[in-house]
Amino acid sequence: MEPTTTSSSRGGLDDADTGHDNGILMVAFHYPPIASSSGYLRTVYFSRYLGRHRWKPVVLTVHPRAYLSTNTANVALAGDVDVCRSFALDTARHLSWRKKYPLFLALPDRWVSWVLAAVFSGLRLIRKRKIRVIWTTFPIPTALLIGFVLKKLTGLPWVVDIRDVIVDDDYPELEQQRSAYSWLERRVIDRADAIIVTTPGAMEMYKERYPGVDDRLHWIANGFDEDVFESVERELRPRRREKEILLVHSGLLSPVDRNPTTFFEAVARLKKCGEISADRLKIMLRASGNDELYREEIREKQIADVVHLCDPVEYTQALGEMLQCDGLLLFQGSTCNHAVPAKIYEYFRCRKPVLAITDPVGNTAELLRTLDTGVVADCN
Repeated sequence: MEPTTTSSSRGGLDDADTGHDNGILMVAFHYPPIASSSGYLRTVYFSRYLGRHRWKPVVLTVHPRAYLSTNTANVALAGDVDVCRSFALDTARHLSWRKKYPLFLALPDRWVSWVLAAVFSGLRLIRKRKIRVIWTTFPIPTALLIGFVLKKLTGLPWVVDIRDVIVDDDYPELEQQRSAYSWLERRVIDRADAIIVTTPGAMEMYKERYPGVDDRLHWIANGFDEDVFESVERELRPRRREKEILLVHSGLLSPVDRNPTTFFEAVARLKKCGEISADRLKIMLRASGNDELYREEIREKQIADVVHLCDPVEYTQALGEMLQCDGLLLFQGSTCNHAVPAKIYEYFRCRKPVLAITDPVGNTAELLRTLDTGVVADCN
């Protein structure tokens, strides 16, 4: 599924007569070589595909020092997109003393130091690259702040790819941070020329919260890149058939939104009653992001011979693993009922059975029911 352009009655991404002056400045924190959840892929492919539709994207992002971890192998995914990196620090790592720091240095987030350098770089790029549209992407709110300032200074059309929602019922939890997020959300609603979300649940939430926003609100779902899948499939070697069934989850498992504890309990019960064993079932949790937390749970439940925590690998290698397993696991908690994990579209492309541990009333379960695929187990 290719990302597509969106338009706005207030002057958005309507096609121009010529491709010479169609510069688009894309302000995004998550961009290769960042090594994190797959969320960065959305911006990567937007930047690549917009280049095929008579636009000339320039990505404004942070210096790699701002990332917790990097993987240079992911840089190739961006192709020949023009990338500008500006100064940014992570307050928690670069400005803390004994792992403590004043809260104002992390509002709206830990990378707020990016603002000044990014605004300066953005103005320079707007002038030199004949930029016609400013595009900013969540979930790092500092990127939205940069877009808001650039919009005020230049008056250019501003597109905001919110994805899910900026402020949720229980997020952010910290009062000062929630106030900062709310202020930014109101600025986006007031000033953005087009607002993009990834699910119908997010659309409905914003329509209820801000009546009158309908004409600027657009739904562009996540997807997958067929070219990448085909290249991975060409390089795959046939998997040696093992006697056990292999189930894989690829990506972040956060304790709040994608907690696998109830799944671990179910596995432990099945093992105890003899329904499963290590020689009949292997479960791989790839790049959970919380291995230390879950390793202890797995040990306590005595399922370490069945459930295996695996280190992150390069993106195409992860796709190959997903293509060759027997089934795919999906976790999405009730806190994200209005959201759909981006990886679900890659799961669809892999054409493997899907076991979704999620809320039956959420958008994820609804999507699976609509497509009549996968098995939904109540995450609660």
